[in-house]
Amino acid sequence: MRKVITLITMSVGLLLFSACSKSNEKHPAVTFKGGTITQKEITDQLKKIRGADSAIQQMVIERIYENKYGKEISKEDIKKEFDKIKEQAGKSFDSQLAKSGNTEAELRQKIKQQLAFKKGLESKVEVNQEKLKDIWKTFHPEVEVQQIKLKDEEDAKKVKQALEEGEDFSELVKKKASDQNSTSTEGKVKFHSHTASVPEEMKEAAFKLKNNEISDIIPVKNSMTKQTSYYIVKMIRNQNKGEDMEKYTNELKQIVIEKQLADQKFVKQAISQELKAANVKIKDATLKSIMDSLINQDSKQEQKK
Repeated sequence: MRKVITLITMSVGLLLFSACSKSNEKHPAVTFKGGTITQKEITDQLKKIRGADSAIQQMVIERIYENKYGKEISKEDIKKEFDKIKEQAGKSFDSQLAKSGNTEAELRQKIKQQLAFKKGLESKVEVNQEKLKDIWKTFHPEVEVQQIKLKDEEDAKKVKQALEEGEDFSELVKKKASDQNSTSTEGKVKFHSHTASVPEEMKEAAFKLKNNEISDIIPVKNSMTKQTSYYIVKMIRNQNKGEDMEKYTNELKQIVIEKQLADQKFVKQAISQELKAANVKIKDATLKSIMDSLINQDSKQEQKK
């Protein structure tokens, strides 16, 4: 939710740019005793604000991708993402949205732009047998588990002891889990070997479990905060991948795509190609070179080769 709200907020001031035409840029936007501030003066000041370049670049990119790929985004796609954001934000959804100064309709529009951007990037991903076979080497099919995440090792030991004594896993999730999402879902989560949101330590331990088997305590250190969390996992449904790669073709393709979208070099090149194809021309003299670094990414990569 915060990510989407931030993206929305970045564009708020820029709406004034499009609102000012040549004919009215000299008109007063603010009046006070002894003077006025014109729309052009406000626009010029906005251009100088730190971060304005990035926000304008973002606006251009969003409009180009929406124009080209927006038709492929359905109302159902937007609703699905909107509901997901709303669920993740919980009770704070309305306050976060209000803080950003936007309406639900504007959030839906921003979601559409983000989905169109993703659709455009995906169209540039090349999926071939070599890439699928490479993913297959380390692929483990989707499993479903219950997890209890705890902040303290001593608490984790107490929970593990309670489980060994026969206490119900779901009840312990409700009583002891440190994250609210787990308590509302009984700690149930699905993931495969390449799910980025699940710690590698947890995946490695989980894949070894048989159905209904419970793991030992799994310590996971956050590389950003340096804090350690402690997981205990119960396997609900595990499965072996077997030898038939074709059975998982769709999953493997999606993993290839996700890996590419996480590659900043690929993303920059894809954006560069789209900007060139869109024949972007900046008419404002003060902003004339604002897109150059993005448009020329493709050329930079060729020079490095």
